Amino acid sequence: MVEATIVVPVFILLLISVLYVRDQALTQHDLEMKARSCAWQFSAANCDAVPPGCEGIVEQSTTQNSAGQEVMDALQGGKDQSVKHADKTGVVSKIIDSLLGPVLQAAFGRSLDATVAREFERPAVFGGKTKTMTGRYHLACNLTPEEPIDVAKDAWKLFKPN
Repeated sequence: MVEATIVVPVFILLLISVLYVRDQALTQHDLEMKARSCAWQFSAANCDAVPPGCEGIVEQSTTQNSAGQEVMDALQGGKDQSVKHADKTGVVSKIIDSLLGPVLQAAFGRSLDATVAREFERPAVFGGKTKTMTGRYHLACNLTPEEPIDVAKDAWKLFKPN
């Protein structure tokens, strides 16, 4: 009887702890899935239209990615003078910039952030109150589809404007 009096409260506390951790992990998983789903849907729409049910969750990212600028500098000759010597008129760098610029800007420049928050109740044993749980996801925006003939025409216009 004495052993049961000591062990039963410990088992009850252990059971409540296991259920609390399980509920917390499931809630965190649900939040991250919602953020990921909204981010991918928004990206698939070229970051132009917020999908239904994702209002207030996704938004254009304001953080700049320095990797995109470094790649553009390298393509345009940046610190490497050998590219500038080979391309005295700048035609090649203009064509490369027009062909790869939008791709690099989309890949490195345009991105989105999805954030979902939810209140989570703590058991009274752990002090009660509520805890705010957050799911986040960061993703690059997809490119607007272009036809190959339009890309070729744009490149030709840079080579020969008229």
